[in-house]
Amino acid sequence: MLPSTNDASDASQNLTKLGSRLSSAARDATNRSPIRAMQLPQRIEPLNSLALIAIFFAGVQAQTISASLNQTDTALNVVTNCLAFAGLFFDVLGGNWAIVGSIQLQSTHALLSERKTAISELREALKKVQSDSRQLALLNHLHILDKTILAPIYHPQLWKELCETFQQSTEGMERVLRTMDDAVQISAAYSIADYRDATRALKRYASQTSLGIAASIAVPSIVIAGLACFAAGASCLAVSSQPTAVWATSFGVVAATILLFSIVFVATHSGYTLHRSYPRKREWD
Repeated sequence: MLPSTNDASDASQNLTKLGSRLSSAARDATNRSPIRAMQLPQRIEPLNSLALIAIFFAGVQAQTISASLNQTDTALNVVTNCLAFAGLFFDVLGGNWAIVGSIQLQSTHALLSERKTAISELREALKKVQSDSRQLALLNHLHILDKTILAPIYHPQLWKELCETFQQSTEGMERVLRTMDDAVQISAAYSIADYRDATRALKRYASQTSLGIAASIAVPSIVIAGLACFAAGASCLAVSSQPTAVWATSFGVVAATILLFSIVFVATHSGYTLHRSYPRKREWD
């Protein structure tokens, strides 16, 4: 026998309250510290590329160290070795952190996809039901669940506050579903279980997810620092291994080239701006 109408109404109202609580907590957290617009897949791809770049330059730095380690005759040789070691440190640190962060974010992205799929399947099951207050309450709650999950992902401290609310939310959805037809309950049972498991897993992996997000923010700067050390070390190595006339001429050519390209760029850009400011008159004017 299906539960009474009053039970169904109470379950729907309770679900609405839980949804408001989730929305309010997520909104307060994001207002204090806005969520970055970049999604997890957009963070994973650069990390993979940065890992390859860092590993490649770590090998180059190691070769540089092996070639210049015994050369300590001048202060410039010592500076070259120090820059090579610093670059190797940054490249190894950035490469390892990028790999670890990418793995963690891929796991989190897989769990988010599983959770999103479960919510979509629940929506499909509810579309088979004749529209009433229970269906509307469930659909609205599913929409809130879909939109609020990023708040605890980017603000892990929210899990402590929202963990019990997420659990009550799942139980509330099950109570509302029990007031519906058996066919809907059966089709939704597996989706509810998948949703619950994915949400619990996201909570367990909150610290690993934070590590991955931190990597996506910090690794680019670390890799750039390694590249800067490599460029500075290579310049010092070139200067120390060549006569003064050679490297002075080389730097002069590089500086002149940069100046020439700057002049061409400024002239071209100014001409383009002037052309746009004074468009050519039409022939029939």
